[in-house]
Amino acid sequence: MATNIQFYYHLVETGGEAKRMVSQGAVTIAGNKASDPNAQISPIDGMVIQVGKRRFAKLKVK
Repeated sequence: MATNIQFYYHLVETGGEAKRMVSQGAVTIAGNKASDPNAQISPIDGMVIQVGKRRFAKLKVK
């Protein structure tokens, strides 16, 4: 199940900001730099998403 993580975890304010951050190389998903702003991911329990240097989210999948 792919999802728009930016809105659920409040890592960014808007979808445009999320795309810009990915394009600039500021987003890391499970230790890998995200490079495609339109890519979809499947959430895995314990996956860590980092935006910039100070914003982190650890996913909990039920």
